Amino acid sequence: MKNAVVCGFVSVALLIGAFPSDSAQAKESKSTPKAEDKRLSSASLFPMALGSRWVYRVTDKQPGAEEEISASVSIVRGVYLLGEQVWYQYEEGDYSLWLRNDKQGQHEATILLDEDANAPKLDRQFLVFKSNPKAGQKWTYRADEEAEEPTQVECLGTDKQVKVPAGNFRCVVYRITEGEYASTLYFAPGWGLVKYSSKEIIDGEESTHTEELMKYFPAKKQIKAPIKRGEAKKTTGS
Repeated sequence: MKNAVVCGFVSVALLIGAFPSDSAQAKESKSTPKAEDKRLSSASLFPMALGSRWVYRVTDKQPGAEEEISASVSIVRGVYLLGEQVWYQYEEGDYSLWLRNDKQGQHEATILLDEDANAPKLDRQFLVFKSNPKAGQKWTYRADEEAEEPTQVECLGTDKQVKVPAGNFRCVVYRITEGEYASTLYFAPGWGLVKYSSKEIIDGEESTHTEELMKYFPAKKQIKAPIKRGEAKKTTGS
């Protein structure tokens, strides 16, 4: 889901104050899901519903600089029917991804603007995260057709324990490698991305970026698809 990270940071205090606390949610996050195939389905690992929001604590460490802590919000902003497929517009700060789920896993797409229809148009798509992966399984994809080498993906495990502010989770873990850039993503069944960490080495110096889930607000109403092709159902606010 996060190949490039462009986050609009706001203060942690403001974000926590903007959303009501939910002790029941905290208790649920610490529960242990049963190890069954449904845990590894795309619908479970990558829950997509219009209006769902995830709040993350963000930690950045740059060479020669002090550690910076902030926060970011990700939201499913829109649902589009492009061709015969339902696509979700997923926003990470000021950065948008176009995602869809099927039995294979989660796909990402590049989208163009159809000027005649004044609507988004599907350009190309690629499978990023496979559902029901096996530990050690590897595959590749090309987000950029002109890239010299494809992006490498590896499943590091399907039952990894991870602790974040939102609670304790058993996660499916993927590692994405592209040149000197590497990132590790932890997906918890029913919750989606609960932790993201990346590192990049430039001129021998390492920069790191980490996001840890603080709160997850699932959408109250599920929307399967918009009525008309090319149109969207969108949520406002953040």
